[in-house]
Amino acid sequence: MTKRKAIDRVLTLIRELEHGMYKPRELSQKTKIPLRTIYRILEKLEAYNLVFNENGEYTWHENRLEFENYRMYEKALKHSSELASSMEHFIAISFIEDSDSPRFELHFKNPYGKYMFEHIFTGYPKIRRILEEFKRLEGKKEGELDIYLRYAIKISYDDNFKPIYPKIADDIRNWIIETKLKIAHGIPLKGRCELCPNITFKNIQDH
Repeated sequence: MTKRKAIDRVLTLIRELEHGMYKPRELSQKTKIPLRTIYRILEKLEAYNLVFNENGEYTWHENRLEFENYRMYEKALKHSSELASSMEHFIAISFIEDSDSPRFELHFKNPYGKYMFEHIFTGYPKIRRILEEFKRLEGKKEGELDIYLRYAIKISYDDNFKPIYPKIADDIRNWIIETKLKIAHGIPLKGRCELCPNITFKNIQDH
């Protein structure tokens, strides 16, 4: 293998890890890089604290936060509360608007959904996989990533509020409840999004 190709593989892997949390096999499937090479690159990146490994799932180090001071923590918690409030708005709209109405489309194009989705991709791999399964069932296109969560909430229920996809509906609802409860008790969202406060990283290790 040429040096250029080796560098390209490392950069490709880093780009994926910057925007998500994945198991090595998932990274291999997404990038077409051999699994053994994936493990070798991850091992080197982890040695330099450039990736974080949580129970065999990897993400870029900037998606794992430690706050330099209490002020930074407060900013992150406020940001998390704003996104959690936006989820309440999406849920409410999903029950009072028809999915083909202009108002539904307008509300569900609210950018907060996009930023919550970025947090899901970089900090909640289980929920990401649930939404990817929803995408598979609904036949969503690759370019529709930012509307998974909002449409999953809406389409998981029929007119009588009976889940069309019971497991997806229950898992998403339970995750939203659990996440809101954690934020209310002072635990910011995992992962990162474009709106996240500009935080200085202290280190990558757990407290």
